[in-house]
Parts: sequence; structure tokens; C-alpha cells
Amino acid sequence: MRIMKQQQGYALVIVLLIIVLFLGISATFIAGTMNHAKQEVTVDTTNQSVAAAEMGVLYYTEDFERSLQLLQEEIVIEIQQRLDSIARCGQTCNSTLLKTQLDEEMKRKYTQKVKERVTHMDVNDTLYLKNASADGKMNYTVVSAQAIEKTGEIEIVLNLKGKAKQGDAMKESALSVKFNVHIPSSFLTTSNYITYDDVYRATPTLSCNDLLIGERYKTAGNPPGVPPYECKLGDTQKLSELITKINSSPNPFNPQDFRVYTDKYLDNVCNPSGGSSNCNSNDFQGISVVVNSTADTLTGNMNGLTNFKLYVSGKLIVDGNLNGLDRNVMVLKELVARNNIQNIEKTTLVVLGYEGRNDASFEWSNNISMKSNARICVDIDRIKQTDLTNLSNQLTIDASSSLIYYTSTLEPNRKTFSLAHSNSNRRVQPEYNYSNFLNMCGITISGSHTVPNITDTGFDFDVIY
Repeated sequence: MRIMKQQQGYALVIVLLIIVLFLGISATFIAGTMNHAKQEVTVDTTNQSVAAAEMGVLYYTEDFERSLQLLQEEIVIEIQQRLDSIARCGQTCNSTLLKTQLDEEMKRKYTQKVKERVTHMDVNDTLYLKNASADGKMNYTVVSAQAIEKTGEIEIVLNLKGKAKQGDAMKESALSVKFNVHIPSSFLTTSNYITYDDVYRATPTLSCNDLLIGERYKTAGNPPGVPPYECKLGDTQKLSELITKINSSPNPFNPQDFRVYTDKYLDNVCNPSGGSSNCNSNDFQGISVVVNSTADTLTGNMNGLTNFKLYVSGKLIVDGNLNGLDRNVMVLKELVARNNIQNIEKTTLVVLGYEGRNDASFEWSNNISMKSNARICVDIDRIKQTDLTNLSNQLTIDASSSLIYYTSTLEPNRKTFSLAHSNSNRRVQPEYNYSNFLNMCGITISGSHTVPNITDTGFDFDVIY
């Protein structure tokens, strides 16, 4: 009996030891799990703080660009008023000297205003504190800002901080964003008031084959001897051959100094070797091409075009896609793309319509989107209302891009245009002066004009983590 009691006592001890052992293992496991969960919360909070700082990059760069646009509009108004005053003084003043002084004054003012904007961001960090979440647990702000004046530009450096909180965990992440604001060499152009007719002038008689013989180019400008040199591309002359000649020694030229007219856009410009209806992946080195044809200009796809200024005096029909444009200016009276218009980058697409009409087409079948530093310009007085409605509902705009529209109607009946997406709509800008509208849209034609040349406010930025 005593042996059985001893065995029962041992069994009880063993059971208790096993229980203690399991409790110890469970406690260790639970502690590890809780520690792991705490680490996950910490990592997640850190990631959220970085995301908040990155949201700050997008907000502050876009906000800075909007402030530049407003500043430039103020300068345009002031310059125009001062130029009108100079014009009225006639021979009683030195207009050339006054214009030079005005230009220098405006450059100094523009530079100073940009630096003041940066200083305001530097000393008012609490004013720039923004919530990145509805519950206020994520936010971002400007810690400091710096403007470094360089030759022809101001380098802006914004130091940002993102903050995130989850329960007792709170993390902050810092990063910097750097971008350059271009200071134009001049706020005044040397050409005269640009009109609709200036964009689509009559085809010159001088052929491009003859242009480079001797010094005949001196008669090809408008005024003569001043770029852009204008000539007509022969029926069998290829644009690529002309560009090669322009770049060949001893010609002291650059393709961007030439404005070439043609009636055979597809054969002599896009596809000189024949056998294709496409106009793809060409670097046109900045040359301008004017298509003056009574027939519609029809191509297949127009993808991957670079450094091209195309003026079509009529309707451009793209049977496929108009995608991946980079550093181009396309000025058309009508545009019909039967598939997509996408990934337009550092490119200005202008649709002007026809004088005395309001039925010009601006159409696409699937998607339309603008990538970085791109512009779409439309004369809303001359475009079909259904196409404008589609543009309003379907266009998506990158934060660094914009849409500029012109209307000639006056208050109180002035027309307006807006995009359905509120974020994109902030990048829509009206213009009521036609010459300024064309200048803002990158259309520069030699003549005798004194309206300010608006600087493109789109800029690229680098993020430093």
C-alpha cells in the first residue's frame, strides 16, 4: 500500500513537471509571437511614414508648379501693360532700351519671387503640415527649403518629413526632393503678334534642294536670312535626306532652324523607304514640317516620335495608336485617332479647328492620357461639343502636365472648360489672348511680336531617400 502511495506521489510530481514545462514553452511561444507582432507593427508604421513623405513630394512639387503658373500670369499682365505704355510713347523715348530694361527687371522679379516662395516654405513648416489619412495618423510637412541660384536656373531643395502612428508605435521618415526652375534668357520674343494665319502660311516657292545651294537660305527666312528657313520639299525628296544635308559640313545649320512644307507627308516624311503606312520611332532632330494638303493626312500608327514639330493644315487621321510621343509639338486643325492617345511626354498637342466653324474633330476610340510635362491645347470655340465632352470625361493628366484652352467669348457669356476628375481639373488653364495662347502652347513663328514668351513650368524632380 505504501509503494502504491509513493508511485502516486511520483506520478503527481511528473504531471506537475510536465504542466510547468508546457506552460514555459507556451509562455515563450506567446512572448515570441507578441514580439513578432510588435515588430510587424513597427515595420508597417515605418513603411507608412515613408509613404506619407512620398505623398508630400507629389503635393509640394505640384503646388510649387501651380504657384509658378500664377506668377507667370502676373508677369505676363504686367509686361503687356508696360509694353503698351512703351508703344504709346512713340519717338519721345528709346523703346529698344526701355524694352531691354523691362526684360531685365522681369527676370529679376521672377527670380526674386521664386526665392521668396521657397523662403516662405522654409519658415512656415507648420503651415505646410498636411494630413495623409482621414484619421490624421499619417501626415507630411516641409522641414526646410532651400533655393540655390545658378546660371539660368534656380535649384530648389525641399526636405520633407512623413509621420505615421499605429497604437503606441510612431515613426518618422525623412527625404529630400530636388528640382530646377528655369529662368528664361528673355521674357520677350522678337516676333510680332501671332495669328491663326501665321501658323498655316502659304507654301514657299523655294525648294529644299535649292535652299542649301550657295547662300540662298538668306532669302528663305521671314524676315529673310532669319530662322526658321522655309522651303518646299520636292515630290521625291525625303526629309531624312534633307536632315543629313543640313547636318553635313560646311553647312552651319541645325535642323530646328528649318520649316519644311510638303504635300506628301507619309511618303517623304514618315516612311521614305515605302511599304508601310506607319510613322513610328523617328527622331526628327527638331525640324518643323508643315503639311498643306486639301486631303486628310492619313497614317497608320504614330508611335515613338521624338523632336518633331508637325503642323497639319487640316485633319490628321491616325488609323491606329498615337502613343509614346517625346519632345514634340503637333499643331493640327483636326485630330482623329482610331485607337489610343497615350503616354504623351514633354509634348504639346494643339487642336485649333477652322476659322468661322465650330465642328472640328478631336476624337479617339479607347484611351487618352498625358504623361509627364505634356500639354494639350484646344480652341474650345471651334471644336465639336461632343468631342469636348468626351475630353472632359476621359482625359487623365499627370501631375506635371496641363491643359490650356482658348475662348474668344467675353463676360458674362464666356465659355469654360473643365475635366470631370477634380485632381486633373486643377491643371486646366484658360487663356483669352490668342497670341499668348499660341505662345503658351509652344508655337513660335518669326514675325514682329512683343508678347512675353511664357516659360514651361513643367519640371522633373529627383527624390533622395
